[in-house]
Amino acid sequence: MIGTAVVAHPPGFRRRRGLNWTFVGLLYTSFYTCRYNFAIANKSISDEFGFNKGQMGTIITTALFAYACGQILNGLLTDRIGGKRAMLIGAAGTVTMNLLFGFASFAGMLSLFLLIRGIDGYLQSFGAPGMVKINAAWFAKTERGRFAGIFGFMINAGRLIINTFGPALLAGFVFLGLWYVPPLHWRWLFWIPAGLCTVVAIAMAFISKETPQAAGFPPVDEEHIRG
Repeated sequence: MIGTAVVAHPPGFRRRRGLNWTFVGLLYTSFYTCRYNFAIANKSISDEFGFNKGQMGTIITTALFAYACGQILNGLLTDRIGGKRAMLIGAAGTVTMNLLFGFASFAGMLSLFLLIRGIDGYLQSFGAPGMVKINAAWFAKTERGRFAGIFGFMINAGRLIINTFGPALLAGFVFLGLWYVPPLHWRWLFWIPAGLCTVVAIAMAFISKETPQAAGFPPVDEEHIRG
């Protein structure tokens, strides 16, 4: 029978790690609200500017290609600058690009949408390497299955949030059963997630730490594992 390895952490460590992870995870979740908003706004953008499916597909492909290339480049860069800084660069970038994408609605130029969304795809690719870099320092090898589970949850939480509230913003909804919010222009699908990401990024910048040492704890040591 194979025993379960238990890592002996100092008092207060797990609580501090949970706090650290909460804001790192929420920031990554907010990245997804800034990414999957386009799928919800897709038809409204197409109808407003007369873009065909091929043109809309080009915007999506450009963002995905930039994101894929960025994962490789930014993974290497994150090892040099640190995970927290990488995530905050990504947050600042995607906030800026989502705001600009909304404002680009006043111009209605396909090339401008392509450029903004492509840059956004690249900047968002700082998110995953940054989060993995931070949490690798906070979780022992025997605990990283737990981290992977939380990682997957945060991804799907971001999708759930934007897929639930995005259509409501376009259709109108009753807030807390008291206030009716009328249908909003599709640009708000980019501005509201940008605002959410900004708030979470500020909180993460002040609360989350790159390593246990930065929070006053010793580094996670595999030698302190009890079988």
